[in-house]
Amino acid sequence: MHYYVEPEGMSKGARDLASAAAELGPADEKQAAAGTASDADFGRLPGAAVAGAAVRSALAALQPFLHTESAQLERLSEDVHDAARRYRSADARTSQLYRELLAETDGVPRDGLGLAVTTLPAPNTDPHAVNDWWERRDADARERMVTTHPELIGGLDGVPVEVRDRANRVLLDRALAEHRLYRENPELDVMHGSTGKVAAMEAIQARLTAPGDRPPAYLLKIDPADDGQLIMSIGNPDTAPRTVTYVPGMTSDLATTPAMLERMDAVVAQAPPGTAATLWLGYDAPDGLGEVFRRSFAEAAAEPLSRFADGLRATGTVPGGSYNLLLAHSYGTTTYGVTSSTLGVDANAAYLVGSIGTTVQSGNAMLGTGDVNISTTRYDVAHGVGYVEYYNVDPSRIPFNAVVLPVGYIGDPVESHKIYLRDPQVIANISRLLSQRP
Repeated sequence: MHYYVEPEGMSKGARDLASAAAELGPADEKQAAAGTASDADFGRLPGAAVAGAAVRSALAALQPFLHTESAQLERLSEDVHDAARRYRSADARTSQLYRELLAETDGVPRDGLGLAVTTLPAPNTDPHAVNDWWERRDADARERMVTTHPELIGGLDGVPVEVRDRANRVLLDRALAEHRLYRENPELDVMHGSTGKVAAMEAIQARLTAPGDRPPAYLLKIDPADDGQLIMSIGNPDTAPRTVTYVPGMTSDLATTPAMLERMDAVVAQAPPGTAATLWLGYDAPDGLGEVFRRSFAEAAAEPLSRFADGLRATGTVPGGSYNLLLAHSYGTTTYGVTSSTLGVDANAAYLVGSIGTTVQSGNAMLGTGDVNISTTRYDVAHGVGYVEYYNVDPSRIPFNAVVLPVGYIGDPVESHKIYLRDPQVIANISRLLSQRP
C-alpha cells in the first residue's frame, strides 16, 4: 500500500480505512476509527498534514487485522529461504573441497613457498566453505598465507577476525605509504584524494594501536581505491556474545570513517559487557542527492553485506551463537532492505534509524532477520523531500509492522537526519536491544 499521494486521495483512503475498521474491529477500535477523518478536520488544517494523521490513525485501528495472513506466508518464505541458503552453503563447501583435492593430484602450480594460490577460495565464496578450508590448513600454511599473501586473506569472510586483522594491518601500512607519496604531488593528490585518505588512515591506525584501556580494534577490510571502503570492529565479533553491524548511508567514504568509529566506541561503552560494534562500509555509498535515488548502490552492496553477516556466524566461537544486531542509517536502511529481500541478512534483530525508505513491504518480509525496530526523528528532513516515496515503503508507518523506538532529539530538520548515533536515547535503544540476548 502506498500512502504518499495527494491530500484528497489520502483523505479518501483514511475514510475507507476508518469504514473498514468500524466493520472489523471491536467497540473501542470502532470508536478510534470513527474520529479519524471528519470533514471539519480536513477543512481546519493543511490537507497533507491532517490526511496523513487520519491515515495513521485509521491504520492503527486496523493493525490487528493487517498481517494475519501475510505473516504466515512470510514465515513460509523465511523457511524456504533458510533451506535454500543451507543448500547453497553445503554445495559451496563440497565444491571447495573438490578443488583442493584436484590440486593435490593435478600438479597445480605453487608459489615460491609451496602454496597453491589458485586453490584459495574466491572472495565471493560462501563463508562456511572458506572457514572449512581455513581449518584444514596447518599452522605453517596459515602463517605463510598471512605474511606472503595478505591481500588474499584480509578480505575473506570466513577467515577468523584476528587473522584478517593481521593481514589488513599490512595492507593499511602499504596504502598509507602509497598515498603519502601521492600527497606530495598536487596532481596525484587531487586525482586520488590522498590528503583526506591519509588523514583517515592515520586515525584508523591510531585506533588500532590505542592503549590497552580501550577495547581492542580489528581491521577486517581496507581499500583506499575511489571513495574507499572500510570494515573495522571495536571488540572481536568472533568471541563477543553480542555484536552490532552498522551500515552507514549517503556521503559515507573512507575520509568520514574516523567519526563513525568514534560512534562505534560510544555504542560499545554504553552496551552490555561483551559487545563488539563493527562499522561496515563495505560498499560504495551514494555521494550526494544526485545519487541517493539510485538503487544500484544498494543492489551492488547486497552480496557483500549478506556474505559478511554469514561470515560472522561461520567464525563465531560463542556457544549457541552470538546475538547479532544489524544497525542501519539513511541509505544504509535501503541497502539493508534490498539485501534482506534478495539474499537475506543473518541477524537476530535489525534497527533502522532515519530510513529514507525500503523496497520491502513489511518487517516480516526481511529474510534472515528476526525483530525489526525503527526510529525516526519528528522533523527528519528526509521525510519531506521524496526519498521515502521513491523507495516505496516508509518503515516508520504502521503497515510495516516494526517496533517504533523513541528518539530524544527535537530540533533542526537537517540535523534531525544526522543526529541518530549521537542521540543518547538511540544509544540507549541499541543497548536495550542487545540486552535481549538470552
